[in-house]
Amino acid sequence: MKFRYLLSILLISACGGGGSSGVMDYDPASLSTSTNTNFPCFPNCPLPTAVQNDATIKLINEGFNQPKSNPDQWAIFSTDIEQYYVNREDLIQNLLNTTFGGYMNYNYMVFNEDGPDEINTPIMNRLIELKYNGWENGYSTEELRNVSSCLAGANPNGWEKDSEYEQHSTCMVWKSFLLYSHAANNPNYMPEDYEIEIQIVQHMQHEYFHHYQRAHALDRGLDYQTAPADDPNQSVNAPWWWIEGAAMSAEFWWIRSNWQNLNFLNKYNSQDINELITYQINGRNSSFWWFLQRIQSSGPYREHSGHINDELIDCSGWQLGPEHSDGYPEYGHNNNDCENQLAPFAPIHFMAHKSSWQIVLRDIPSKYYEYGFWGAVELYTGLNEEEFYLQFNETMRSTNWEDISMTYAPDGWNIPNESIDTHIDFYNIEYFNN
Repeated sequence: MKFRYLLSILLISACGGGGSSGVMDYDPASLSTSTNTNFPCFPNCPLPTAVQNDATIKLINEGFNQPKSNPDQWAIFSTDIEQYYVNREDLIQNLLNTTFGGYMNYNYMVFNEDGPDEINTPIMNRLIELKYNGWENGYSTEELRNVSSCLAGANPNGWEKDSEYEQHSTCMVWKSFLLYSHAANNPNYMPEDYEIEIQIVQHMQHEYFHHYQRAHALDRGLDYQTAPADDPNQSVNAPWWWIEGAAMSAEFWWIRSNWQNLNFLNKYNSQDINELITYQINGRNSSFWWFLQRIQSSGPYREHSGHINDELIDCSGWQLGPEHSDGYPEYGHNNNDCENQLAPFAPIHFMAHKSSWQIVLRDIPSKYYEYGFWGAVELYTGLNEEEFYLQFNETMRSTNWEDISMTYAPDGWNIPNESIDTHIDFYNIEYFNN
């Protein structure tokens, strides 16, 4: 069976700005660093960079970065959405909360992009409550189409980092996507029904993982879009390739571990589902050979099936560097270039190889509010940003791709065989708590 899968890398459109108010007296060096003796960076570990303010304290006190069993989350649908899809969303989200922890202020909304305003009123009302982009004069369905995004955000009490600061993530989905997944925008793509359902699960896991990533950045914000240059509490500056790459690496690992708990999949052939999942995981677990070939060879490229692909662009000599950490690719995250085809894949696996998948997906987020993204990476790998790039680029050239089997990978590179729930204890994340 040949699986047709369209990779969905959905742009995080986090917004932010405004000066920090109510800044407390805070000396980053005053935080205890005695535990740093347990980190690979010792004795030259980075110092904390966070500047706590009233917004930080408010978010911590309300448990914004703390996994809960019953968090305040919203799922809102246009009134014409069949109950089957409402129940499906509820089941998936509850199962995601069970694995990754339930994080508050997540808003998942589905509207009919071709319907009258009346049936989309529940979504419009929620956006007005959140003071989402364009809320002042209300919305029409056409305006919903123009402002819809996933993952986006809202700050209903304004952007000032004060004691009223409130932060939400929003995911607005068109009804056609809910029904047909990627086939809604590609008439030449005709997936089986079970593939559509799996892709919706994949989409929901991916976007909720972004909300989890954001929650642990607290008011600093996750990436380059979050804080202006003059804000004393700079963003944690997680690079786009880690934000997207971490979410994507967990997708089918989580599905493999949990799909049998999604009863709406019971009507499909379990062998078909397992083959699809195995195909995706095997692609991940032969990625060392594949990306060595992409970086060392000018093509055409030999795929895992033996097919010779002469359509892929030449990425020979490509290197990861700081230019890939400052924002999304210049011409869009779906552009056909080497950054999009390589950056959100190989570096994530390399980071796991240098540390562990638990560190990549759980421990780095637990520390990046306090230390910034690259400070957290240095804590757990002993590598600063420059050293990380250097060692990654050396690794992708030190082994000849033609001398290894397709399944060879360095220790820790591949997705583990055990379930993600067993391998990574997300609920016991050491979230920042002042």
